[in-house]
Amino acid sequence: MFEPAERPPLEIKAPTKPPSFRFFQIMSLFFKTLWRTRFGKADDYTKGVAWRFFFESMGGLWVKVGQLMAMRTDLFEKDFTRELAKLHYRVHCFPYSYVEQILEENLKKQVNSVFSEFEPIPIAAASLAQVHKARLAHNGKLVAVKVQRPYAQEFLKKDMKIIRGMFNFFKKFEAFEAVLLDEMFWELESMLTEEIDFRYEAINLKEAKKRFKKYGIYVPKVYKKLSSEKVVVMEFIEGVTMSEFIAARREDPTRLKIWLKDNKIKPKKVGGFLLRNTWRQVVEDNYFHGDLQPGNIMLLAKSRIALIDLGSVGSTDEEVLSFYRQQLIAIGKKNYLKAADFSILTSPNIPSEYQGDIRQSIVRGLRGALMKASLTDVDIEQKTTVHNASNDMAKELAKYKVSPNWSMLKLIRTFLTIDPSVVNLHPKMDLQKEWMRYYKEARWRLFKQRLASIVELPSNMVDSISLFMKMQRRGAIDFKAKVSKGILIATYFLGLLKWAFAAVIFFFIWTYLYQHHDVIDHLHANGGNWFTRLAERVPFTSRLYWIGILIASLLFVRHYHGFIRQVRQPVKRF
Repeated sequence: MFEPAERPPLEIKAPTKPPSFRFFQIMSLFFKTLWRTRFGKADDYTKGVAWRFFFESMGGLWVKVGQLMAMRTDLFEKDFTRELAKLHYRVHCFPYSYVEQILEENLKKQVNSVFSEFEPIPIAAASLAQVHKARLAHNGKLVAVKVQRPYAQEFLKKDMKIIRGMFNFFKKFEAFEAVLLDEMFWELESMLTEEIDFRYEAINLKEAKKRFKKYGIYVPKVYKKLSSEKVVVMEFIEGVTMSEFIAARREDPTRLKIWLKDNKIKPKKVGGFLLRNTWRQVVEDNYFHGDLQPGNIMLLAKSRIALIDLGSVGSTDEEVLSFYRQQLIAIGKKNYLKAADFSILTSPNIPSEYQGDIRQSIVRGLRGALMKASLTDVDIEQKTTVHNASNDMAKELAKYKVSPNWSMLKLIRTFLTIDPSVVNLHPKMDLQKEWMRYYKEARWRLFKQRLASIVELPSNMVDSISLFMKMQRRGAIDFKAKVSKGILIATYFLGLLKWAFAAVIFFFIWTYLYQHHDVIDHLHANGGNWFTRLAERVPFTSRLYWIGILIASLLFVRHYHGFIRQVRQPVKRF
């Protein structure tokens, strides 16, 4: 769409090693950014420039954070997100000398023996790597060579240590208990570890090429023998990324219209196709592209789509996916109460005493979000989608300190990143209608999946019962381990009182015998003792009253003993 000369030149900087005091570098830049934005009082453009500089300076993980913020046009102003959106395609590059060194170290060969042509200026740059156009020497095929940034792994390790330390600090505060920071850190670390090692991407490219073919989505061929931990070589695809499409729509709509006509591309058709196929990846196959940001989606001639950058491929726990699937079906049928119920089922801890309130709160958030999603004449920057409804539901759950389900991190990221592409391709899309259209197509495929699962039902039931019994036994052990020291101290003193009550009952029995049995008469001859003299002070009472007092005392001790046992049991924490 744009000639190379028309594109802004990529800034090239020599890479630097992570500083020894990375934490202080982050804090210093953070407070400088706050100062530049006048602690949030500056205009949105100024804030966008300042925060883009912060994320670019930090690099790696922080660039990804900025890219995610750029997509949240529902939370931030358009001037702010437009500036952050430059992080998708204006990340600075590193010089060719480093590229050559990394290639030769990983390929174990000279660059010119593998590639007959190699463009030293990259065609794209991302937070963790940059891409060069080249031609293979042995077959003359054009390829895209993705090379990892120098010191990217070192930066990631340091940043993850800093985040781990921050999380351990925040865990001490009750306000962060519901966030489940350990689970969040594990999911984040797992996702980034996969993306930083290009061997995973080579495997994902090969697998996704086979799987996505049935959708009509193209995935570039990978040259696995030329790929390694820091390099991946794949087929070069002629097309336009969604990032370029969105930029052209905003800056030069006339040129975009001509390009679409020349390449026989219908944005409305492509937008619906992209959304329905993403649903199919998630709902039916549980194998989906985990980072569908606009730079990873390519528009091809005749309304076709290619997906690139398969560093992150996701799958979700089958039970959670089942709930999510049924939640989407309920939303499509406008059964918001049922959708709320499935949202509750996917949440790890719902306080039972607030469950009714939470349910109604989710319904309100869901209905409001879908009302906004149905608007077709709003500005494209303000357009929301049905997937942002999940964000509104999450906000409602946060009011009750309900923990997020971090196992759905990739799933949420997929739908969050695809929204800008779908909305820009088809701004007037009715997403509920698109879902019902998809569901009508998918019902037969889903029915066949359920039939196949019925065959495995008996063995699954046996496995489930066995697992349930094991978890019950393990849960009992963990449950006892949660009794606090304060409870143990309290029960110790309650146990001492138990012996005091036993002494009182013994005194009652002694007094009864003293008053009603001649067996104790010999005590009078000996003058008795302090215990006998104490019994003498008790007014004479009939046998019937003494029996009643004795029975009441025994019942009291029995219930008191049960009360102590109950106190020693751990209280279930929501």
